[in-house]
Amino acid sequence: MAKILISPIGVGGRFKSQDNYDREYQEACYKIGDISYPQSRFMAAVLYEHFKLDGIVFIGTVKSMWEEVYRFFCEKNGVQKNDDYWLDLACKIDDLKYDSPLNSLDLSPIEEILGKHSKCILIKYGIDQDELWENFDRIFQIVDWLNVGDEIYIDITHSFRSLSLFLFLTVTFIKDLASEKQIKISGVYYGMLDVTRELKYTPVVDLNPLFEMTSWIKGAYSLQSYGNGNFIAELLKAQNENQLANQIEELSQSLNINNVNAIKQKSSILKTSLQQSIPKTPFQYLRKTL
Repeated sequence: MAKILISPIGVGGRFKSQDNYDREYQEACYKIGDISYPQSRFMAAVLYEHFKLDGIVFIGTVKSMWEEVYRFFCEKNGVQKNDDYWLDLACKIDDLKYDSPLNSLDLSPIEEILGKHSKCILIKYGIDQDELWENFDRIFQIVDWLNVGDEIYIDITHSFRSLSLFLFLTVTFIKDLASEKQIKISGVYYGMLDVTRELKYTPVVDLNPLFEMTSWIKGAYSLQSYGNGNFIAELLKAQNENQLANQIEELSQSLNINNVNAIKQKSSILKTSLQQSIPKTPFQYLRKTL
């Protein structure tokens, strides 16, 4: 089993000049919990170090700053940078446009520097539905590359905001569709650069509750459409709400076999529980439906 980070790559900021991208990220002091990582440029490198990850999957367009990824990780990993490759890559990227072919760049040297369990994926800008679905196909290839039980960490700090949202939904889909691989989403992280000036550091926020929300959505659909509360019960058990979970499961079983007397009994017991305190989770919004 490996712990893999998936991180989009953008074109850098405009903190030195508002007219041109700097082709690098602004230096920041990222903070995860009580641990600080001063003078950091790549959020991916911070997460990699903090969680002791095994590999990184970088996702970007032909205009992303791949040359900076190469330079940075050569330096970080103590590898001699190939100046000819770096210059050639930077010049090519400078000439490419949004509609350039994805095979215009050779990113294999970057993958080699990143090491085992790492990969670079080129995608389109996603400016129409065709490009979005092509991006989905390319990101979905990660499934074939992952092994059973691998853990996925997601960084949505950089690149297009639309790509962060698309990546989030795609990985959710992968997790459900490729259930046989038992892929675990261990965290969704965002470096909140927006508040750096105010706090004097950049907090790293775990947005994993968003993934939990997608599970509650599926559970709510099953409950409202089919009267099936088993998925909701699983989510409640994960939060140690075992009594409520068991009551919902028992009612679902009674509904499945159409046992009228059992339905009356189990629904009465559940109704009593629902009139008591309810855990402060999305479940509170399903209470009325139950």
